Amino acid sequence: MSPMGRGHFLGPEGEVIDVFEHLAAVEEDPGRFGLRPEDVHPRDIAERRNREERRRRVLTQVLKNGFVRARFTKSRRVCEFWASNPEEERLRMAIIEAFLAREGIKDCVVHNVNGRAGSED
Repeated sequence: MSPMGRGHFLGPEGEVIDVFEHLAAVEEDPGRFGLRPEDVHPRDIAERRNREERRRRVLTQVLKNGFVRARFTKSRRVCEFWASNPEEERLRMAIIEAFLAREGIKDCVVHNVNGRAGSED
Protein backbone atom coordinates (compact mmCIF):
# COMPACT_ATOMS: atom_id res chain seq x y z
CA MET A 1 0.00 0.00 0.00
CA SER A 2 1.40 3.42 -0.93
CA PRO A 3 1.66 6.14 1.77
CA MET A 4 -1.56 7.59 0.34
CA GLY A 5 -3.21 4.20 0.62
CA ARG A 6 -5.84 2.95 -1.79
CA GLY A 7 -8.21 5.39 -3.45
CA HIS A 8 -11.50 4.75 -5.19
CA PHE A 9 -14.49 6.47 -6.63
CA LEU A 10 -17.78 4.59 -6.44
CA GLY A 11 -20.04 5.53 -9.34
CA PRO A 12 -23.74 6.32 -8.98
CA GLU A 13 -24.56 2.72 -9.97
CA GLY A 14 -21.86 1.22 -7.73
CA GLU A 15 -19.04 0.97 -10.31
CA VAL A 16 -15.65 0.89 -8.56
CA ILE A 17 -13.01 3.15 -10.11
CA ASP A 18 -9.55 2.61 -8.63
CA VAL A 19 -7.48 5.80 -8.42
CA PHE A 20 -4.13 6.87 -7.04
CA GLU A 21 -5.09 10.52 -6.56
CA HIS A 22 -8.72 11.59 -6.88
CA LEU A 23 -8.24 14.99 -8.54
CA ALA A 24 -5.77 13.57 -11.07
CA ALA A 25 -8.30 10.89 -12.04
CA VAL A 26 -10.94 13.56 -12.69
CA GLU A 27 -8.48 15.72 -14.64
CA GLU A 28 -7.60 12.76 -16.87
CA ASP A 29 -11.22 11.99 -17.78
CA PRO A 30 -13.66 14.68 -16.61
CA GLY A 31 -16.52 13.27 -18.69
CA ARG A 32 -16.43 10.00 -16.77
CA PHE A 33 -17.38 12.03 -13.68
CA GLY A 34 -20.04 14.18 -15.33
CA LEU A 35 -17.79 17.21 -15.82
CA ARG A 36 -16.48 19.15 -18.79
CA PRO A 37 -12.73 19.77 -19.26
CA GLU A 38 -13.17 23.45 -18.38
CA ASP A 39 -14.78 22.45 -15.06
CA VAL A 40 -11.48 21.10 -13.74
CA HIS A 41 -9.27 24.05 -14.72
CA PRO A 42 -8.48 26.78 -12.17
CA ARG A 43 -11.22 29.41 -12.23
CA ASP A 44 -9.23 32.32 -10.85
CA ILE A 45 -5.90 33.45 -9.40
CA ALA A 46 -6.72 31.96 -5.98
CA GLU A 47 -7.24 28.51 -7.50
CA ARG A 48 -4.04 28.86 -9.54
CA ARG A 49 -2.10 29.64 -6.37
CA ASN A 50 -3.86 27.20 -4.09
CA ARG A 51 -4.43 23.76 -5.62
CA GLU A 52 -6.42 22.70 -2.54
CA GLU A 53 -9.19 25.23 -3.32
CA ARG A 54 -9.58 23.85 -6.83
CA ARG A 55 -9.37 20.27 -5.54
CA ARG A 56 -12.17 20.93 -3.04
CA ARG A 57 -14.39 22.56 -5.68
CA VAL A 58 -13.86 19.87 -8.32
CA LEU A 59 -14.22 16.89 -5.98
CA THR A 60 -17.35 18.40 -4.39
CA GLN A 61 -18.90 18.65 -7.86
CA VAL A 62 -18.00 15.01 -8.55
CA LEU A 63 -19.71 14.02 -5.28
CA LYS A 64 -22.76 16.12 -6.23
CA ASN A 65 -22.87 14.12 -9.48
CA GLY A 66 -23.55 10.99 -7.41
CA PHE A 67 -20.05 9.60 -6.84
CA VAL A 68 -18.53 8.47 -3.55
CA ARG A 69 -14.87 9.20 -2.74
CA ALA A 70 -13.07 6.50 -0.76
CA ARG A 71 -9.55 6.56 0.68
CA PHE A 72 -8.09 3.71 2.73
CA THR A 73 -4.74 4.04 4.51
CA LYS A 74 -3.17 1.89 7.22
CA SER A 75 -4.59 4.15 9.93
CA ARG A 76 -7.79 5.53 8.41
CA ARG A 77 -10.64 4.50 6.13
CA VAL A 78 -12.99 7.19 4.85
CA CYS A 79 -15.91 7.33 2.39
CA GLU A 80 -17.32 10.75 1.50
CA PHE A 81 -20.46 11.48 -0.46
CA TRP A 82 -22.97 14.28 -1.13
CA ALA A 83 -26.66 13.81 -0.51
CA SER A 84 -29.18 16.60 -0.25
CA ASN A 85 -32.17 14.53 0.85
CA PRO A 86 -32.88 11.27 2.71
CA GLU A 87 -33.48 9.27 -0.49
CA GLU A 88 -30.10 10.27 -1.97
CA GLU A 89 -28.48 9.45 1.35
CA ARG A 90 -30.06 5.98 1.40
CA LEU A 91 -28.86 5.32 -2.16
CA ARG A 92 -25.28 6.40 -1.42
CA MET A 93 -25.22 4.40 1.83
CA ALA A 94 -26.38 1.25 0.02
CA ILE A 95 -23.55 1.64 -2.52
CA ILE A 96 -21.01 2.24 0.24
CA GLU A 97 -22.21 -0.69 2.37
CA ALA A 98 -22.06 -3.08 -0.60
CA PHE A 99 -18.55 -1.89 -1.48
CA LEU A 100 -17.27 -2.19 2.11
CA ALA A 101 -18.75 -5.69 2.40
CA ARG A 102 -17.03 -6.78 -0.85
CA GLU A 103 -13.74 -5.34 0.42
CA GLY A 104 -14.16 -6.96 3.85
CA ILE A 105 -13.94 -3.58 5.60
CA LYS A 106 -15.86 -3.23 8.84
CA ASP A 107 -14.32 -0.05 10.22
CA CYS A 108 -14.83 3.06 8.06
CA VAL A 109 -15.76 6.70 8.62
CA VAL A 110 -18.68 7.52 6.30
CA HIS A 111 -19.43 11.20 5.86
CA ASN A 112 -22.03 13.21 3.95
CA VAL A 113 -20.08 16.36 3.06
CA ASN A 114 -23.28 18.31 2.47
CA GLY A 115 -23.63 20.57 5.50
CA ARG A 116 -27.40 20.11 5.33
CA ALA A 117 -27.20 16.32 5.43
CA GLY A 118 -30.50 14.59 4.94
CA SER A 119 -32.48 17.81 4.59
CA GLU A 120 -35.72 17.73 2.64
CA ASP A 121 -34.72 20.58 0.24
